[in-house]
Amino acid sequence: MAALQGDSNSAGQGALEIWPVPSIDDSLVLALECFRAGRHRAAEEIYAKALAAEPDHCLSLHHLGLIAHHRGDHEAAADLVARAVAVKPDYVEALSNLGAIYRALGRTGEAIEATERAIALQPDFAQAHSNLGNAFEDQERFGEALEAYRRAAALNPGFVPAYANAANILRKLGRKEEAIAACEEIIAQRPDAPEPYFSLGNILKELQQPARAIEAYRRAVALRPNFAEVYVNLGNALQSQQDYEGAIEAYRQAIALRPTLADAHANLGAALESLGRLAEAIACYRTAVELDPRLVAIRVWLHHKRRGICDWSGIEDEESELLGLLDSSASAPHPFSVLSMAASPAQQLRVARAASESFKVAPLDYGPRRASAGKLRIGYLSCDFCRHATAILVAQLFELHDRSRFEITAYSHGPDDRSEIGARLRKAFDHFVDLSALSDDEAARRIHADGIDILIEMKGYTAGARTAFRREGRRPCKRAS
Repeated sequence: MAALQGDSNSAGQGALEIWPVPSIDDSLVLALECFRAGRHRAAEEIYAKALAAEPDHCLSLHHLGLIAHHRGDHEAAADLVARAVAVKPDYVEALSNLGAIYRALGRTGEAIEATERAIALQPDFAQAHSNLGNAFEDQERFGEALEAYRRAAALNPGFVPAYANAANILRKLGRKEEAIAACEEIIAQRPDAPEPYFSLGNILKELQQPARAIEAYRRAVALRPNFAEVYVNLGNALQSQQDYEGAIEAYRQAIALRPTLADAHANLGAALESLGRLAEAIACYRTAVELDPRLVAIRVWLHHKRRGICDWSGIEDEESELLGLLDSSASAPHPFSVLSMAASPAQQLRVARAASESFKVAPLDYGPRRASAGKLRIGYLSCDFCRHATAILVAQLFELHDRSRFEITAYSHGPDDRSEIGARLRKAFDHFVDLSALSDDEAARRIHADGIDILIEMKGYTAGARTAFRREGRRPCKRAS
């Protein structure tokens, strides 16, 4: 959660004392009040007049930059706030906010430099430490990010976002029980704060507890109805439960609050696509990449969908551009979307490996493995043991296994549609196990307890796979965090 802080004359929850700024007349007092109240257009008009009279008025430059940032024009924001810092090099708050704006532009090195300059000038500036943590987090320097967030929280015990961000880092470090405990501690102290509920929802979702995650997200937006990022993750959790209509409502709420939130548009497209509303989905993907061209994964998925509807306009030039970006982009497109492109085998492998990194989990100790009784135990994991093309194609394969040598088990995490092909498959296996109600960890423990020698995952990177590769990642996009 990047935090931008406007100048304030008093400290409070989420606010900080500022370093002295130039004296301001009554009109600028009004502009400051408008700015803090979110009436950005009125504030912008007053600041613009002030700049016309005094081009180096640093407070006006700073706040105009923050308004531009909120509008999504990060380049203009960076230019304005950098000008404010040039006028007043010890303008600590502007330096800290400049770091947050650089981060929005993906310029994390400059973000770290700006926030460290702010901290050097004012070591007890909690907001700057928090913004530094954000930048470290972007670079996956999680240990340093955790230290920065904890420093911010120590400097300002009332700074709830710093505590919540620290819990989020514990989540990313795999220390999820510590993260939950941290969230619960903050909630006990500040039950009126939405941030810990947001972090708690993120942790619970990763622990495959979507119902509890949804409850936490709803608590967060009840406390702060304009918390756009929560609506994005609420939509993701609802989508993972196949509640696509609920997800669409959540994403649209996020977009209403912040129209420039590219992730919300992309994930809205995913939910619409799942309902077969492809034209609307493609329009959402287009909006997402127009808002943030750095979302290469979304651009590749959009390209894939355009092929699906035979939209050939400029398709070859677009493919050439995207193939060039595959080698340099930090975001991994979904491997399935690259199959229809003229990618080299090396690129295909690189994309698949990058995708696999997104669902790696720490190895767990499941205890002693059941000893084999002679036959080789083979498990088949799929959600397609029903009326589905896969079932029709492979039914005879299962029936022709040599039962004197092999014991085969179906592990299903899909529906029982009571179809003829579904009934045939149940007869084809020695054992048929329904995993649909189990978490990934519970399912893994069950398979281990059954003493399976070889487990064959039949879904790959297609919809419904139990690879911990989140469904919303099928059209990859970032969670709000």
